[in-house]
Amino acid sequence: MILEISRNEILASMTRFDNELRKKPEWIGWQKNRAEKYAIQNAGLLYPVKQIVSMATGMNVDTFSGGVEANNYILKRNFNIIPLSQDENTPTTNPMTQNEGSLNDNSLSMDQDNSFDETLEKWIKGFNPEVPL
Repeated sequence: MILEISRNEILASMTRFDNELRKKPEWIGWQKNRAEKYAIQNAGLLYPVKQIVSMATGMNVDTFSGGVEANNYILKRNFNIIPLSQDENTPTTNPMTQNEGSLNDNSLSMDQDNSFDETLEKWIKGFNPEVPL
């Protein structure tokens, strides 16, 4: 279980990531690392989900899982999660251009009227209409 913190603590961790880690060799191009499947999108920048949660909570990245657990944690604090493309022909930059928050822009954000599971199902269905839900 991830420790409870506020949205502001997540924002502060993003600022710390920008100031302390973003330009370090081990974090340059992190979006292309196949282990990174999702990113937090905020203010036109992408952030590694588990690293930001770890920095905000003080928890080691090995003490909680990525994917659903970390993404849900971030979504509940009203941030957007986007999938990172692993296809060489598809850019790994932020795909959000217009209609921010819609399912057609490959982003995942909580709908006001739906639970996380319902929102996730719609998001998955948007990528592949053949996926049975």
